[in-house]
Amino acid sequence: MIKKIEINNIKVLVKSIVKKSFPALRGIKILVIEKKRGKHSAMVRKNWNQYTMFINKEYLKIYDKKEIKGLIAHELSHIEEWVVKGVWFYIINSLKCSFSKKYNAFYEREIDKIAICKGYRKELKAQRSKRETQKDRNYYRNLKFYLTPEEIEKVNCYKKGKS
Repeated sequence: MIKKIEINNIKVLVKSIVKKSFPALRGIKILVIEKKRGKHSAMVRKNWNQYTMFINKEYLKIYDKKEIKGLIAHELSHIEEWVVKGVWFYIINSLKCSFSKKYNAFYEREIDKIAICKGYRKELKAQRSKRETQKDRNYYRNLKFYLTPEEIEKVNCYKKGKS
């Protein structure tokens, strides 16, 4: 049986992942809150200069530490993009995501790629593989929005001009 990960352990994990892989987020306030239910495993919101990461309590019972790392890396990739690209990007992107499911799916898949290229391929793949075993209504509702384990394997992080 997998031991349930406590929210305080999640907060420590967020800080260590930021320190290791998200330099733009050092010094940024990220509040971590356990959410009772919802259609997402986790989500983030921006309020002025503070970011809130909501972690769905139902999925904390399911995921192990490795899978939680993949989930956190995805959410931190959102925050980093908002910090780096600024408030106008956040506002315009949020509006696009609200009004276009097609754009929202594109954006979430791009965020997956960022997390993968930051070094969280195995963790994100483990999280998505575990998520596939939980074929509840939320899984089917969100299926097209995120990379599958097979798609995660195929992501190429090579950039032109770098070797």
